[in-house]
Amino acid sequence: MMHFVYNKEHMKRYIELNTWKRKDHFSFFSQYEIPRFNMTFDLDVTKLYQWAKNENVSFYLALMHHVIQSLNQVENFQYRIDEKGVFLEPIRYVSFTDKRASDDLFKMVFCEVDDDCLTFINHAKKTSEKQGDIFLVLQAKRF
Repeated sequence: MMHFVYNKEHMKRYIELNTWKRKDHFSFFSQYEIPRFNMTFDLDVTKLYQWAKNENVSFYLALMHHVIQSLNQVENFQYRIDEKGVFLEPIRYVSFTDKRASDDLFKMVFCEVDDDCLTFINHAKKTSEKQGDIFLVLQAKRF
């Protein structure tokens, strides 16, 4: 059974590590400087591609939205770590690369995730356009 400790200030659901079934895994991987992993799999995105084409929107952003929505449905992809411990929180912000308008280089864009795909795509496009050719813009409120 998982036990949570609630931080009312931010409503984060902190996990009680001593009773967490993933405690040993956390202890092992938390020793790594950047504890990450990658996955590779085949995925048929034909219907999504057709939808994006019919809606005249970016397939790249539509795919990103669907992946985020899928990840947010799996608790194991919602674990976050801060100075107070491990807590559960869905993905609320995303970063992506976009081509700069002035040359052949890319930029990193950060934007908020929305449950609605078209709203997310429009917001991501506007955020990228507003950023212009600046490589990276970080806002403290996101992190």
